Amino acid sequence: MNDGYELQRTDAKGEGVLATRSFQVGKTAMVGVIDRELDHNHSHASQVGEKRFVLHSGLIPKVNHSCEPNCGIRLNASGAHDLIARRPITAGQEITFDYAMRNYSVDHFAAHCQCGSPRCRDRITGWKDLPAERKAEYHGFVAPYLTDIDNQPATEQPPRRRGCRRSLTRSRRPARIGRVKELEFAIGLCSVHYELPALIALTRAGRITPEVALSHRFALSEGPAAYELFDSRADGVRKVLLDPAR
Repeated sequence: MNDGYELQRTDAKGEGVLATRSFQVGKTAMVGVIDRELDHNHSHASQVGEKRFVLHSGLIPKVNHSCEPNCGIRLNASGAHDLIARRPITAGQEITFDYAMRNYSVDHFAAHCQCGSPRCRDRITGWKDLPAERKAEYHGFVAPYLTDIDNQPATEQPPRRRGCRRSLTRSRRPARIGRVKELEFAIGLCSVHYELPALIALTRAGRITPEVALSHRFALSEGPAAYELFDSRADGVRKVLLDPAR
């Protein structure tokens, strides 16, 4: 097909959409076109706003979920969802995306996810149920209204499904400027439980670096010496990292 994809049978999930050519990261694999508005959320519904659901035309409703997808979501000029490659896709590979990239709530699938990914979270969930670390990994590949909902005060957010643990709400307090030694920094309040997984994911991905706060690195075997240095505050020490890779 000229579009670069076609509907085929898959081994374990019934029908699926497979690429007939390669797509590089950042390229549009499938262009979304809205077929009609819907009055509620269901298994083929795409959420295109906080309280708006639509059905896409073409094969996008046939694209299967994956907990480790090769595509993400980007809204096009019409408000529909384009599927954008977030990793290289070769001809013959199934095109997938995480349904949590488009819908805040997903409650209408079978008890167990069938994606087969090593990172499968066992059931298909919505954005509201993703851990902060996974949300950080999906940065740039999710519908923007989902992050807008996350940034709302807790009293304005849609209700969560019963039985689901809620992340602590971030506190927004005015920042204060401070200085310690040669470091100048802004101080604010936030929930460590909420923010830490995302920071770890961003650090692992190389998008942020802790080097500005670190002054010394040691191997794990050098732990006692590192502690003594930190305790003495000698040699301009600020923060010490014990690196298992050294």
